[in-house]
Amino acid sequence: MTGEWLIVDIMYRFDGKIYEQIIKLVRKELSLSPEERKKENKPKKKKDTTRGKSSNPDPGTEPSPDQATTGTGAAEGQAEDNVPAGGVGTVEGGEMSFAVPAPPSGNLVTSPSKYKLKEGSFLKRERKPTQIVLHYSAGWQTLDKCAGCTAFVSGTRGLTYHFIISVDGHIENLVDPKYIAAHAGDPPNANSIGISLECLGTTFSPEGLDGANRSLDKFRKSTNTYRKTHYGKNQDYVYLVDSDGRKKSYKGFAIGQEVSVEQIAALRGLLKSLAKRFPTIPSWNGLNSENFDILFPPKGTTYKSGVPGLYTHCSITTQKSDILPTPRLVNFLKTLRY
Repeated sequence: MTGEWLIVDIMYRFDGKIYEQIIKLVRKELSLSPEERKKENKPKKKKDTTRGKSSNPDPGTEPSPDQATTGTGAAEGQAEDNVPAGGVGTVEGGEMSFAVPAPPSGNLVTSPSKYKLKEGSFLKRERKPTQIVLHYSAGWQTLDKCAGCTAFVSGTRGLTYHFIISVDGHIENLVDPKYIAAHAGDPPNANSIGISLECLGTTFSPEGLDGANRSLDKFRKSTNTYRKTHYGKNQDYVYLVDSDGRKKSYKGFAIGQEVSVEQIAALRGLLKSLAKRFPTIPSWNGLNSENFDILFPPKGTTYKSGVPGLYTHCSITTQKSDILPTPRLVNFLKTLRY
């Protein structure tokens, strides 16, 4: 038995219909004349469906549906893959960006999700903010458009940030930043805008689970916190760093949860938007060793009510560890300009 017929025999054992189809094709091929065989094997032209639909003279260079929609090139199309599902993010100039919501239109209702706030959780008194304070939510990085964090902060604690940024870059505006929110105590509340990134930050014990003498690998293997992914997008734990990106503990903690790329992109756009809306907020021209110590005081506090600028909750009180100098956040602050 030749090789070809051995293959046919095997195929017949599995499916007789395949065998019958092969026989029909062979008989048809043998019955054709040389001229008919050439005509039969000649490739058919594909119908040009682009004609009459585009002014592009060369259909071969017609943009893909994604490019046609966004009007962007290949570089932006590739960056679009990094944007989370749900259409929250867009790409501008090759950088991921997220829409800053309009200020809440109603009293005690957030924007854009219209969550209800607890009565008395902010003071509807207009002012011209001169400071921005960055926080962590000290909770899971969720995919619920900040619903859980808003409910806990306002409903349970009776407090509010002006903005919360979720792990997928969603920005929820709880309080119009021209009003006073209860996010950092007095006197910071009177002059500042509070922005919270959904993030656990540190874990349970500075010298226990994630102390300076504990390796990151051992921490990951030994704690359930690292393995929990309630919402499927919790970021990894990383070593904390100094202003130059070198590993260094902060407030006794060596390890903290990282923020996401989407949160960084959303925060960048939000800060630029606030600086444009409120000229009373001073410019930021990148991180250096001096302003690093203002954001992450090595001891004591650095906040001054009469000094405009960017602060963290660590700047205001020694009892807080938010935010933390993680590699992604430190690199962001180095490149940030507004």
